Amino acid sequence: MNFFEEIDWLNVTKADRATLYRVLRSISELTGNPVENMMEEAFGNKLLTGADYLANFRQGKIAKPKAKLIHAWIIEHHNETAYTIAPHLFPAPDKRDWEAFLETHAIKGKLRLVSLSQSKSLIRRVGEDNDASHHMKLGQPFCFELDSDVDGTMIAFQGYQDGWHPIPLGQDGTAMPTTVTSGVQLLPKTPQNQPVQMSEDEDLGLHQFVFVVNPKEMTNKFPPAVNDNTRVYLVKVNFTVKE
Repeated sequence: MNFFEEIDWLNVTKADRATLYRVLRSISELTGNPVENMMEEAFGNKLLTGADYLANFRQGKIAKPKAKLIHAWIIEHHNETAYTIAPHLFPAPDKRDWEAFLETHAIKGKLRLVSLSQSKSLIRRVGEDNDASHHMKLGQPFCFELDSDVDGTMIAFQGYQDGWHPIPLGQDGTAMPTTVTSGVQLLPKTPQNQPVQMSEDEDLGLHQFVFVVNPKEMTNKFPPAVNDNTRVYLVKVNFTVKE
C-alpha cells in the first residue's frame, strides 16, 4: 500500500470502520452509485433483505472481514477520492501525495545537516543562529544530526527536483535500513560512533532529506510504509556554488 502499511482489519477500531462508511458515502454522492450497490460489489453477493446494514455501518458496527473487503474494493476503484477523505486509511496515489504528506506531517527541527571541517574535528550545525534558509556550499563536507523521539529502524531519502533516492547511511556504505536510538546522534557513523563525511558535489538548489524511523523493521522501498508509530523527520537545504 504505497507509503501506508497494510491495515490489520482484524484489530481495526470501530471509529475507523465508521470512517470507512463516511468514505463510501462520499464516493456515492460523487458517482451516484448507491452505497448498497458498492457494498454488494465488494462482497460479491446481494445484501440480505431487511437487514439495516447502513445504520450499523454508519456507527462502525460492521464485521471486520466485511470492512476489509470494502476497503480493498475502494482502493481498487476510488482510491484517490478515498485518500483525500481518510489519508490514514488509504495509500497515497503517487509521489505528489508523499510530498504533501511531508508538508503536513513531517517533523521539522530535529534533523539537521552539520558542517564538518576537513579534519572532522570541527562541527557546525547548518541552520543555527536563526538561519532558517539552511544554505550549504557544493563540496562542503557534512553529516546529519538526528534527534530521534524513538529507538528503531531508519531509512533515509533525498529529494531533488522530481526524484527521490535512498541515502547510503549504513555502516557498510549502503542504503539499507540502519538502527538509531532515541536522542541526538550523528549519521552516518562508523562502528566507533565517529561521523562519516558526506558531500553534495554536483546538484545546485533545493534538496530535501527525509529520515523515517519506526520501532519495527522496514525496507528501503519508496514511498516508505508509515503508521502511527512512525516518525518522519525532514530538513530542506539549498546547495549553492563554491566560493
